[in-house]
Formats: sequence, C-alpha cells, structure tokens
Amino acid sequence: MAIRESSYGYWSGGTGFVLVAAGAAIGIGNITRLPYLASQYGGGAFVLVFLLAVVLMGWPLLVSELMLGRWARLDVVGGFARLSMASAARPQWRLGGWLMLATALLILSYISVVAGWSMAYTLRSAAGVIDGLTAEALRQQFLYLAQDPERSLAWHTMFMLMACVVVGHGVRDGIERAARLLMVGAIGAVLVLLWCASEAGGVGPALGMMFSFRIGDLGWRGVMEALFQAFYTVGIGAGAMFALAGYLPSRVSVSGVAAWVIVVTLLFSGIGSVAVFGLILASGQVPTPGLSLIFQALPEALPAGWGGVSAAVMFYGALTAVAMASAIALLEPVALFFMERARTTRVFAATTATILIWFLGLGTLLSFNVLEPFQWYGRTFFEWVQWITARLFAPATALILCVFAARIMPTGLVEEAWGEELGGRYRLWRTLLLYPARIGLIILLFYCLGVLDAAAMLWQS
Repeated sequence: MAIRESSYGYWSGGTGFVLVAAGAAIGIGNITRLPYLASQYGGGAFVLVFLLAVVLMGWPLLVSELMLGRWARLDVVGGFARLSMASAARPQWRLGGWLMLATALLILSYISVVAGWSMAYTLRSAAGVIDGLTAEALRQQFLYLAQDPERSLAWHTMFMLMACVVVGHGVRDGIERAARLLMVGAIGAVLVLLWCASEAGGVGPALGMMFSFRIGDLGWRGVMEALFQAFYTVGIGAGAMFALAGYLPSRVSVSGVAAWVIVVTLLFSGIGSVAVFGLILASGQVPTPGLSLIFQALPEALPAGWGGVSAAVMFYGALTAVAMASAIALLEPVALFFMERARTTRVFAATTATILIWFLGLGTLLSFNVLEPFQWYGRTFFEWVQWITARLFAPATALILCVFAARIMPTGLVEEAWGEELGGRYRLWRTLLLYPARIGLIILLFYCLGVLDAAAMLWQS
C-alpha cells in the first residue's frame, strides 16, 4: 500500500512543518532543566553526551515516528491499527497508539496549568507587580496564585480555550499559522533576554557553567540524565509528531525535516538556557530546578525598574508562547482521535478533547492547594502524572515504536514509508534504530523505573 493522501489537508511545506514540530518539541524544561543538569553533571561532558544521544537516539526515533505517522495518516490509535494490519503483526502492537493518546492527554493536562501561571505572570510583570520584590515576597506571590483554586482555574481555562480555538481552525489556518507566530515571538524574546544577560555580565559565567569540561562530575547518573534529556528534547512518544506528520506532503524528506526540527530545538534551548542562567548567575544566585527557578529565582535576578519589567515580560511571554505551541501540538492527536472515531467536525472534536483535558488538569491544579495533603507514596497527583508520562509512558511508547519499525514491519513496507531514495541516509537510519536507539531506550527505561538505582545500591552494599 502506497502513502495515501491526507483527508484533512497539508502543511504549506517543510519549513512550516519544522516550525510546528519544533514548537511541539520545545518545552519549558528545555530552557530550565538542561542548563541545571549541565551544571550538576560535568558541564561540557554532560553536553557532549547529550548531543551524542540526540544524534544517535533522538534523530532515528523522530524519523521513525514521522515516517509512520505520514504513512498511516490517521489518529494515533487508528494509525497503529492500520500499521499492524499492513505488517501482519499481532494486535497487541496497537497498544502503542493507546499509550501515545494517554501520554498526550496527561502531559497537556498539567502543561496547561503551568502555562496558565506563565500567562498570569506575563500580565503581572507588565503591571510591575513583581518588580523589585524580595525572595520571600516573590515566594508569597506564587503561593498566592497557585494556592488559590479559583485564580488558577481561570488561567487554566483561558489557556485551554485559546488552544482549542487554534486547533479548531484547522491545519494551516490554525495550527501552522499560530506556530509560526508563537515560535518567531519566542525566538525574538529569548534573543532579547540573551542581550540582557550579556549586559548584566552573566553570559560568560553561564557558558562556563554549561561547557567547562568536568568529566569527573559526570558519573553514570549524569550519562542517564543526558539520555533522558535528549529523549525529552526531541518530543518522542506523546503522539504529537505522529499526528502532525499525517499532514506532511509525500514529497518532503522525513529524515531531512527531522534533522531541521532537532537543529531548531537545540538552538532555541541553548540560547534560552544561556540567557536565563546568565541572568540568574549575574545576580549572584545559585541555579535551582523546577518551578522555583521560573517563578522565584528569575524575577529575583532581574533589576528593578523598566529594564527588569521588560525582561520579565519577555521571559514569561516566551514561556507562554512555547507552552502554547506544545499545547496545540498535543491537542491535535486527541482531537484527531475524536474526529476519526466519532466522524464529527474538527470544531466539535477539538472542543470535546479540550473539555476532557481541562477536567484532567483539575487534578494538577488542586495538587497545589486542596489536594496537596493527599499524597500516595510521597507524591501528589501532579507529581504522579509527571512521573507516569515522562518516566514510563513516553519511553515505553518510543521503545514500541522503535522495535515495530526496526523488526516488525516488513522491509518493503518500511522502504515504502521512507518515501525517498534508499541511499546512505536510509542505511544510517536503519543502523541507528536497530542498535543505539533501541539499546539506549531499554537502558533509559530501566533507569526511569529505578532498576539501575537498585543495582547501584546492591553494588555499593
């Protein structure tokens, strides 16, 4: 069976798709988590392992998801079913589609809450509310927002409504047009932040922290975190790339656009990381990970006055733009599932998907206030959702996709889905998928499940 035509339209071309897919891959963690890990695990040594993992594991996996998504041109569940039938594979392989759908639902349910806070902080920054506040005052400001269910609910609802409107407008007029605007705005904002960090004298220390080669600080855990960050950076396993590739024209090279998506993602992550950590280091603070960096350390690092206000607006505006680009990409596979299964309109499907994700997001929202005392094995609902999606569902789905494309699909079907000349690039992709990517995913899954930690404890005892 040849690559069939899309029933829902196409992207305008490779460039448009690269911006959409890069927006899907770039997340808030790419700006905040990557430099922190580099500072903790050997600087340039960590970055080198990270880049090697992106090339040897991230690129072949991204090519595989794009290739299969374009060939199937269905929602993730129906796409895996069609691929299984065409490959004469066991029905159990369809589990990959259901895992992708669940991952997209759960990830977007908590992204929308954090993105809603970023929207709130963009307006607060513009109004000068957080300008010149002390560390304790900034902490209270965040708690005032996060621990108020009604305020958080309003921002969560507003963010999801905006994503719904974009997806409801279709492939080109909605998703692609919004992704172009959001990515251009986010890139412009981080460049301004980089200039601010340079003026404050923080770029040099940030580069030194991230790229000074300290092999002794890397360790096996640093290698594992570099593998995980590489996997996280490419955005595999959540179904967004599978769904978005369904609108990719057959003439476009999936291996080429995958490479460009990775290049754009790495450039944005690198510039954003140096800018944010440059501002923090210039203020004399010690970098911290997570929400405390976003909503406390960064605003504390900015100078008082209009300069600090402008930088804060740029930072939170960029975070909101990046989160919205990811949100519309994650909402699309869920909306497409309802379109295919219920045979309904895009607007109705996008609305149904938005309502479902909005309800799931209430669990994350209430984890910071009403449900905070209720924990299971030391984790809140929000922390469990993060762990399940990032440490279990996404890598497990990627492994299913990797093994399916490398071992289960007939060679003829793989070559057909590849859609271009079977030259050196094809042979390279097959080799990387069979060995580095597959082995790396298995090791990564063991690490995420705590198997390697248990082994290390037994070794040291």
